[in-house]
Amino acid sequence: MGEEFELYDDDDDFLSLDDNYCDERGDDDEIHSDVFDGENHEESENDLHPRLIDIDEDIGKRGYTKMYHFLIEGLILQHLSGCEYAIVLLLLRMTTGFGRKETYLANSFIIDKTRYDKNHISASLKKLRERNIVIRTREAKYGCPAFYRLNDSIGTWR
Repeated sequence: MGEEFELYDDDDDFLSLDDNYCDERGDDDEIHSDVFDGENHEESENDLHPRLIDIDEDIGKRGYTKMYHFLIEGLILQHLSGCEYAIVLLLLRMTTGFGRKETYLANSFIIDKTRYDKNHISASLKKLRERNIVIRTREAKYGCPAFYRLNDSIGTWR
């Protein structure tokens, strides 16, 4: 299939985030960039979808995110918009995919990865929070985006 493309490297400093990370970093536009930018991947304007992988290949080289069946089934029943699903999947990728309960998500990062506009992202994130599907665990402060987690108590979703 050509060149290899990895979404992240397990040895990245990104994975060792502590509470002072945002205070030290200060720039929220490039916080997650190392997670999605593989060394050999050159993205063009028309490259809107990640490459398909051969399931028979060693999936451990490329990584994957495990999801509980009850979360998938709960999300199916929610009838979310495309933007809302994109945000939830991105949040799952950035939390469960890295073995975390919560993660920081800047609007600029969500916009970059989902390709939805700022107003749509803000409205969808607000709706997900109102429906208690996504919980903001820490407010955004200057230089550090807000922290979010998926509410795994699906019985409290609205």
